[in-house]
Amino acid sequence: MLRNGRIVLMCALICFLFYFGSVAVGAAGFGVVLDDVPEMLTLLVAVLLFVAAVLMLEAVENGGKDA
Repeated sequence: MLRNGRIVLMCALICFLFYFGSVAVGAAGFGVVLDDVPEMLTLLVAVLLFVAAVLMLEAVENGGKDA
C-alpha cells in the first residue's frame, strides 16, 4: 500500500503546509497558532516523512535491488 511512497510524500507536504501556515499567520501578527516546540516538531515530522518518501521512491525506481 505505501510501497510507492506517494502517500507519505503527500503527508509530508500537508505537515509542511501546516507549519508554513503557522509561521505565516504568526509573522502577519494575527496570533500564534503553534508555540516554538510544537512548531519545531511539526517541521521535524515533515522532514522525516519527506526523507522516508524519497527513500521509498528510490527503492521503487531501483526495483528493490541493493545498490
